[in-house]
Amino acid sequence: MNMKDCIKKGLLTPHSFTEETIHKEMENARHHLENSERSYEYGMMDLSIISSYTAMFHAARSLLLAGFKERSHVCIAAFLREEHPELREYSDLFDIYRKNRHESLYGIDYAPLYDDARSGIDYAKMFIDAVDEILNDPSDDE
Repeated sequence: MNMKDCIKKGLLTPHSFTEETIHKEMENARHHLENSERSYEYGMMDLSIISSYTAMFHAARSLLLAGFKERSHVCIAAFLREEHPELREYSDLFDIYRKNRHESLYGIDYAPLYDDARSGIDYAKMFIDAVDEILNDPSDDE
C-alpha cells in the first residue's frame, strides 16, 4: 500500500501535533526499547520483539505526527518509504518487525530466536538514532 491509498482509505489523515506530543513519542520509543532489552535479558524473546517493534513504531510515529494521524501500521511504513527515503532500510526493517510482532501476538507456532530478538533491539536503537537526527536537524528549521 502507498500513501495515496492510505489517505484515500482514511488510514492517514492530515493533522499536525504539537512538538510536545512528538517529543513524548520519542520518549515512548526509548521506554519500549528499554523494555525490549529487559525482556531479552530475561529470555522472553517474544516480548522483546514486540517491544522492539513498538519502539520503532513510536519513533516512526514521531515523524508522521508533523503532518498526519495514522490508523494503520502498514501506512506508517508507506509514509517512511515515501516521505523519508533516507530511512528506506529502516522502513523495510520496520515492516519485517511489524510482521514478527503480529506473529508473536497471534501466531500459534512462532518461536522467535535469541538472534531475532537481539537484532530487533539493535535495529530499534539505530532507527531511533536516525529519527533523532532528523528531528534535531537544524536545517529543517530554515
